[in-house]
Amino acid sequence: MPFTFELWGAFLNGARLVIIPRDIFLNPKKLNDTLALNAVSILWLTAGVFREYVDILEEAFGGLRYLLTGGDVVPPSIVALLLQNHSRPVA
Repeated sequence: MPFTFELWGAFLNGARLVIIPRDIFLNPKKLNDTLALNAVSILWLTAGVFREYVDILEEAFGGLRYLLTGGDVVPPSIVALLLQNHSRPVA
């Protein structure tokens, strides 16, 4: 499965790429723990996964600098909910 955007975006900006195994990705508790353990600050999710995990991964989403989502439309109400819980002042 090609993931050029995710791979090169990380490498060209000096980031470390964390690839999460399927069994961890499908378990929200393990995923939350893995994101925290690896200090993940930028996360790419498909729109469907984002909609499914927006409430479950509230802790992990709070530690992100950037959350990228795509592949489908994300309802503005879901984004607003996430921003309401985790918005940070712009310096």
